[in-house]
Amino acid sequence: MTIAVNSGDDEEIKKFMQSKEASFDVIHDRESKLAQNFYVEVFPTTFIYNAEGKLVFSEVGYTSTAGLVARMAWAKSKEQ
Repeated sequence: MTIAVNSGDDEEIKKFMQSKEASFDVIHDRESKLAQNFYVEVFPTTFIYNAEGKLVFSEVGYTSTAGLVARMAWAKSKEQ
């Protein structure tokens, strides 16, 4: 799942997701309330939570798809 902040309107987000053939959920944080609740001041910011809802990784800045997959694998390995 991702949260879109300052990313245009719903139609622009939908078109972007389709152009990337992405199928994950997007929450449109139109008023930046979620960003404020999570104290996000820089975009993008990545949070990875485990199945129990515990934050296991966070990072500020861009990453590649391969980098995100690697971070998720690392976070999962820490849970075992």
